[in-house]
Amino acid sequence: MRAQSVPRRSAVVRSAVLLLLTTSTAACAAGPDAETYRIAPDNANADIGDLELRDVRLVAGPGGSGSATLAAYILNPGAEPDTLTAVSLAGAGSAPAGGGGAGITLPPGEPVLVGAPGQPEVQVSGNVSPGTYELVTFTFARAGRGTVNASVVSAASPSPGGGVASQTPGSPSPTAGTTSGASPSLAPGGGAPTAERSALPTETASGVASPAARSRQP
Repeated sequence: MRAQSVPRRSAVVRSAVLLLLTTSTAACAAGPDAETYRIAPDNANADIGDLELRDVRLVAGPGGSGSATLAAYILNPGAEPDTLTAVSLAGAGSAPAGGGGAGITLPPGEPVLVGAPGQPEVQVSGNVSPGTYELVTFTFARAGRGTVNASVVSAASPSPGGGVASQTPGSPSPTAGTTSGASPSLAPGGGAPTAERSALPTETASGVASPAARSRQP
């Protein structure tokens, strides 16, 4: 009975949290943390094993700081807990997740909002610039490893609705597909990435439904 009830409960939790995120953030005061979880349609989504990663992005630190804060919604719809053990950028070292490198626990059916106020935080090293995309690799104790092409945003980007937004609403969402063990990240057209860092979102590498990646403007 446990195995059947968890997916049903996680679907309800997922819907409730997404509704809360889209309605409550508009009323928050401006600041680096106040609008961290404004939902933007061009933030990356991916499935890694059974885990669901949504609205993944990097919030760039002050100029020249060489670091960024991870922001992501992670849901474990399975019956067993998992742990996010490390996060890294392409071409940079791996950063342990959780205080003291103990990892971030992902309970069954309960969302974890990494980078939100009062939630676990992960700082990654790398010289990143708002308006670009970075290959972010997640390592989980059970689900394995997967790479997401995440947008880099400013901590104080102006939003049409006021406050701070991650990216301009209305753009398609870059996604990375289901993966476990290896860390593939497909470039547009299905080929392997030609550079460690990308200025454009990748297309989906799995059956996760998402809009097509944006085409390069002439």
